[in-house]
Amino acid sequence: MNTVLTCALLDSGSTNSFCCEELTELLGVKGQKEVFTLTTLGRADSVEEAQVVNLEVSDVNSERSFDMPKVFTRRN
Repeated sequence: MNTVLTCALLDSGSTNSFCCEELTELLGVKGQKEVFTLTTLGRADSVEEAQVVNLEVSDVNSERSFDMPKVFTRRN
């Protein structure tokens, strides 16, 4: 298991989780491609394709961690 120190925004109000492709490359994580619909303040119902990966996130001291079973990758 690879570990990368990075910043994260954990938003409990979001319906999906995202990370950048660069992070998954650093972690050596690969997943399956999946098509999904993305709605943001600037765009409604945009059809996107992304790799879906499973991640484990912990605090800096590794005192608390949790699984993120469905994270969509994005270029940006």
